[in-house]
Amino acid sequence: MRELKRNPKKITGQAGIMEDARYPDGTSVAAVGIRNDFGIGVPSRPFLRHFVKTDSPNWDKFLARKIVYFGYNMELAAHAFGDYLENGIKWSIFDWSEPANAPETVKAKGFNNPLIDTQQMIKSITYSIEVK
Repeated sequence: MRELKRNPKKITGQAGIMEDARYPDGTSVAAVGIRNDFGIGVPSRPFLRHFVKTDSPNWDKFLARKIVYFGYNMELAAHAFGDYLENGIKWSIFDWSEPANAPETVKAKGFNNPLIDTQQMIKSITYSIEVK
């Protein structure tokens, strides 16, 4: 605890689809993610809300373990947590299966993974940490 008092830092972060992520045609990846998560014009596939609901009860313990593991280096612990969130959200997208794609969509894509087509959305999942 003494280390935390000697080096007080404000650390903020975010994980998910960053605001500047775009498809090649300029479409916002975040907007596509929101449409899929909430079912705006497409069937609802709440990959992000599901991840938060099912995984967030573990976050305090995960972060506490990382803080101790990294010798109370909050910045390293924050990066470990960001990486954990990034990979968890990616897995939620990859693993999502219901509702399935329409038969025409499966035929056009060649596979039935509702949230993966070009992989642009899953590749856009990242995290950022800011230390002040």
